[in-house]
Amino acid sequence: MPAPEGTPLPDPSADLQPYPNDALILGASLFLEMDGSVVTETRSIPVDLNSQTLKYWERVALNRQGVPLQDLIV
Repeated sequence: MPAPEGTPLPDPSADLQPYPNDALILGASLFLEMDGSVVTETRSIPVDLNSQTLKYWERVALNRQGVPLQDLIV
């Protein structure tokens, strides 16, 4: 169950890689694939951002898109 709106995310306690078939939900029907591409449709399993994989997704966004993850989330 998600935290109530406005509740800050806990500090990342680990830097884990998501499952190989995960795609991060960015909102507005956009997904960040594990290869760093932003797509409107995905065959991967859409997942929400969590504190365990935050650092991984931030690196993916910077390496492939050249922008921080926060700029991609809608």
